[in-house]
Amino acid sequence: MKNTMKAVKRSIQSLLVAILIVLAAMTGMIFYYNVLRAEDAPVSASGGRTERDAQEEPPVGPVPSGETETEGTEETFSSSEESMDGETEEAAHEHIYTSLVLKPATCAEEGEVEYVCDLCDDSYREVIPTLEHTAGEWFTAREATASQTGLRQRICSVCGRVLEEETIPAVVADTVPVSVEDAGGSVQESAHEHSYISEITREATCTERGEETFTCTQCGDIFTKSIPATNHPSRRTIRTDGDCGEPGSVETICNLCNAVISSEALYYDHTWGDWEKKDGSKEKTRKCKVCGEIQTKKGA
Repeated sequence: MKNTMKAVKRSIQSLLVAILIVLAAMTGMIFYYNVLRAEDAPVSASGGRTERDAQEEPPVGPVPSGETETEGTEETFSSSEESMDGETEEAAHEHIYTSLVLKPATCAEEGEVEYVCDLCDDSYREVIPTLEHTAGEWFTAREATASQTGLRQRICSVCGRVLEEETIPAVVADTVPVSVEDAGGSVQESAHEHSYISEITREATCTERGEETFTCTQCGDIFTKSIPATNHPSRRTIRTDGDCGEPGSVETICNLCNAVISSEALYYDHTWGDWEKKDGSKEKTRKCKVCGEIQTKKGA
């Protein structure tokens, strides 16, 4: 009887051990398929994403408050980002330039313009081509006489440069009848060719006309011609340098009457210092090292 009971106990213990082994094997298979196998699961044959891809893909929807979505925009503004090694890098942005004419162009001199980015202060300069001359009216610079040709010119009314000139032919002597008494006492008309000599009876100035008088040496016939104003034929240029606080100038002055024919202002750019920001302020400022002017800009 005792031997029979021992045999039954052994059978029950063997059955329990077998059940435990089966349960352990099933638990291992479930863990393998649900965890380890899921990590290495390939994309399905239909082209869809695996469960892992779906878990790792960022959610689709509105961008959370405080974040800016930049993909697809036309401009990317400057912002500071921290790289993997801890250094701060400036993100790329599209420049928005404002132009400032440093020196206006004239028909005698090229100008210069500066472009400054409103976002990052990047700048560059370009040359402004010279302007076209402004042609004035034709005027007689030298009257023609019987002994020499005259000269007419057309000059730029801004800088005084001679643009065109033409020669005026010399005066042709006239043949006119003159009363001459012959040997018998009768008066006969006789022709002769005038031979004139000229004399400047009033000198022309830069702004006023002069006068030239012609007298025939044979008969005393007289006529006069007007001499045009010289329009400042001799000129000099005086340049006065300035700075960003006080513009300079370029003046064209007549050497004869000292009249100022033209005047042009010269502008200079500032020599800015570094941007500075006070604690708690939403603005930053910088100061010109030459004239002390202060520039303010909002932003970090």
